[in-house]
Amino acid sequence: MAIAGPLVHGFAANFTDLPVEDIYAAFAGWYAEHEEILEFDADRLPPAQQPAADALQERLVAEQYEAFQVVRYGLFFGQLVLIATALHNGIFGAVIADANRSYWCPQADGKRSLAPDDAYNIYKGRKLLQSFNG
Repeated sequence: MAIAGPLVHGFAANFTDLPVEDIYAAFAGWYAEHEEILEFDADRLPPAQQPAADALQERLVAEQYEAFQVVRYGLFFGQLVLIATALHNGIFGAVIADANRSYWCPQADGKRSLAPDDAYNIYKGRKLLQSFNG
């Protein structure tokens, strides 16, 4: 999938089954640059963020996500966001979790599924577009 605008970007994932709003959100999230939107690898979690990370992981367990592997973390306007792969109800996919809820993106069979970074771009884009569009 590719979108052209001020910049052109191609995603490796197949977005044809996504709602149009999520396709725009993916591009908006990918394109977003702000001093309060940060990302870092899981092994570089600042020690001050460890309690929040532990709480997010505990919630994933409570929500019955299994075998999750944290890929990276984000700081989105001060809120810690966990970006991971996981099994949920026997299906592999990506999960994005913040202090309020988890967002599940199951892998589609035989398609170029959303990678964790794609799911996080959709998350960021949704949040940004909601703030501008009410």
